[in-house]
Formats: sequence, structure tokens, C-alpha cells
Amino acid sequence: MKDFHFDAISAFENYEIEKMRDGHVVVTTKVVNSSLNYYGNAHGGYLFTLCDQISGLVVISLGLDGVTLQSSINYLKAGKLDDVLTIIVA
Repeated sequence: MKDFHFDAISAFENYEIEKMRDGHVVVTTKVVNSSLNYYGNAHGGYLFTLCDQISGLVVISLGLDGVTLQSSINYLKAGKLDDVLTIIVA
């Protein structure tokens, strides 16, 4: 079996908020070792949690309070180590 290490906390420390105002949020993040799954791709749970956090930023940018009641994601392509991902919510 392949050696595998997951650092659950630091995976979320490297994203940058490029824009956050009036319901529009743009965030970039680099796929790092601690965000990889066993197969060397960005872990789906990492991506899902990141998107949930960014959804919260959208609500905050509107001056509102809110929580996620339901969410789903369709993954289109695997994120690889050192890829820079851009999440845009408008």
C-alpha cells in the first residue's frame, strides 16, 4: 500500500481572496500536498469545503448571515499538485 499523509488543517490556509463585494467573490488557491487524496489529486472533500467557505464569503459580502442548508458539486476535472484553482461566484 502506498504511503499517505493528510494534514487536515493546513490544506485550507493558502487561499487568497482576490475580490469580495456585493455578492461577487473571486478566490485563488494552489493545490498543496496536504490537500491531495490517495491518488494524488485534490481531495473532493477539500474542494467541497473550500466551496462551502467561499459561499459563506458571498453571504458576508452582502452583509447577511447564513448557513448552507444543502449543496452539491459536479467535479469536471481533477486538480493536481501545484495547480492554481480559481473559484468565481457571482
